[in-house]
Amino acid sequence: MSKIDEISSKSKASILEHLKKAYKETDFTRIESIDPVEHIQTTQDMLAEMKQKMSDNKYIVENATKDTLEEKINEIVAKYGFKSMIYGADLNLDLE
Repeated sequence: MSKIDEISSKSKASILEHLKKAYKETDFTRIESIDPVEHIQTTQDMLAEMKQKMSDNKYIVENATKDTLEEKINEIVAKYGFKSMIYGADLNLDLE
């Protein structure tokens, strides 16, 4: 038996002996954990659901209609002092 095997077997025996003397919780009862997907709430109104989830995740959610979109974007840019902004080119917006 090599020196490494000898040390390894002594170490294994020591660990197993310690496990025999280890603390045992006699009144332990295993309980199945809940399905992590159960807490997810979904609704038929996907837009409202998305807004709620964004708000829950600390997004600042602003509501605007098609008619008030340019005004709302300009208001947000002025309010937060943005120097640049990314938006879809197909929105055909006239932003200041």
